[in-house]
Amino acid sequence: MKSKKLWLFAVAAVFAVATLPVAAQQPVQLTGTYAVTGEASCLVSTSGFNLNLTPVAGGVVFVESFTSQAIYTFNADGTGTAQSREVEIIYFPNPPHASSDDASFSFTYGATSDGKLLLQPGTISGIILAGPAENHTFTVVDVPALTGWIGGNGSVVLTSVDPNIETLISGNTVWPRICHRTRVLVPQD
Repeated sequence: MKSKKLWLFAVAAVFAVATLPVAAQQPVQLTGTYAVTGEASCLVSTSGFNLNLTPVAGGVVFVESFTSQAIYTFNADGTGTAQSREVEIIYFPNPPHASSDDASFSFTYGATSDGKLLLQPGTISGIILAGPAENHTFTVVDVPALTGWIGGNGSVVLTSVDPNIETLISGNTVWPRICHRTRVLVPQD
């Protein structure tokens, strides 16, 4: 009888350990509206980038940095939308300048029960509100995913984890760039 109880305990322990990674990866669905703030910097090369992520020779290379404030809305089905305002400093060689824009995008996300979150932005679309390109529209394609964690209070922190090339398009201007971003999300409802 004692060996049967020991055997049942061993089977239960093996089952619990074997299913632990599966349980830890069960999806979590976020819902609601989050206030967002963050920053980003981008290395821009008008001639593109080499495989080692250095600018291709012959083009104009510059850096831009910006802050972002936004509202992200998460739907329970793993989708969402974002509306943002950004203020930028562009260290363009001739001349450096400031700018601001309003932008929006849709996103998909996935979260696990251990609090890990992956957010994949879609194409970003917007309009420039101030600066030399005022009233020009733009899109940003191939925006890399942000990853991070959901805190115990529901707040979320996200950041870029790998350098990836994305493309900013405004009129006939196409600027390949590599950006890093951070975002802090605070639940509003």
